[in-house]
Amino acid sequence: MRRFPDTLADLLETPFLSTPDWERFCQRLEQVVSVMGEGESVLCAEKDPVETLAVFFAVLLRKGGVFLANPNWQEIEWEQVQALTGFDKVFGCESIEADPSRAVTFAEARIMIASGGTSGGVRFCVHSSNTLLSAVESLSQFHGRKPLNSINSLPVFHVSGLMPILRAFFTGGVVHLAHWKAIESGDFPKRPGASTSMSLVPTQLARLLKSEEGIAFLHGLHTIYIGGAATSPELVSRIRSEKLPVIFVYGMTETAAMVLYGTRGDTDEAGAIWGQPLPGVSVRLTEDQGISIKTRALFRGYFPDDSSIQEFQTGDIGRWVTNELLQVLGRKD
Repeated sequence: MRRFPDTLADLLETPFLSTPDWERFCQRLEQVVSVMGEGESVLCAEKDPVETLAVFFAVLLRKGGVFLANPNWQEIEWEQVQALTGFDKVFGCESIEADPSRAVTFAEARIMIASGGTSGGVRFCVHSSNTLLSAVESLSQFHGRKPLNSINSLPVFHVSGLMPILRAFFTGGVVHLAHWKAIESGDFPKRPGASTSMSLVPTQLARLLKSEEGIAFLHGLHTIYIGGAATSPELVSRIRSEKLPVIFVYGMTETAAMVLYGTRGDTDEAGAIWGQPLPGVSVRLTEDQGISIKTRALFRGYFPDDSSIQEFQTGDIGRWVTNELLQVLGRKD
């Protein structure tokens, strides 16, 4: 498992993006690193994923703090961000100007990933390179420690789009950055390597299942991660009949994405989904039917809080309903 390098040369030694994105990333990264100060606080709201990744890795090389924001936020969200803190540098956002006088100086690298916005208040989950690496190690162990290649059409400012990049980076894999609209229209990308995965929400999977070409593309993937919303019994039935390589996942920004999983074999004819924790994760059901999660990938707090959290509890059990969680925890109905 690769560690995060201390120098630009070490970071660029092994490509983790497919061509031509890799060349563009290398060029832009060198430019951003040249203007980045040690320990600076940086807001990134770039729409271009390559631009976002260049800023992300440049800040981490300088042991600063990067705030990953949704470039499509409206004025109300930007006002909340501006009230939260100031920034030494701002990339891709015209609504906020750099204000070093209010910026936090970081002693070691931190990654602030947005949780909320558009439907509620904005808050940032604080992660470190170690918490994100722990999440990668968990999934890597599950897959037999192979290079984790992927086709990624999810926004990299979101945890679901960022983690495929880091999985490839830390395990020696490659990511092909794709556009969902192109895939939906039938322009299917080539796999960047063996054991290629792709993360989809249920509605995206359902759309690809409408054509023979889409079905063939799905069967060409090693793993299809399904999460982010409820999977209908009808879709589960279709997954079973097509024998798709689907893994149902549950996770959140606070846990650096997935912590629970269920395979196609963990479903029944009625469309129910069972599952279990990934390696290194422990889960229990609380008295109020919430989830309590322990994992080394847990976030460090909501900015500006930054501490070592041992356990995280949430009342949102998502689509992993009570009976399924009881199965996860080894209990009987």
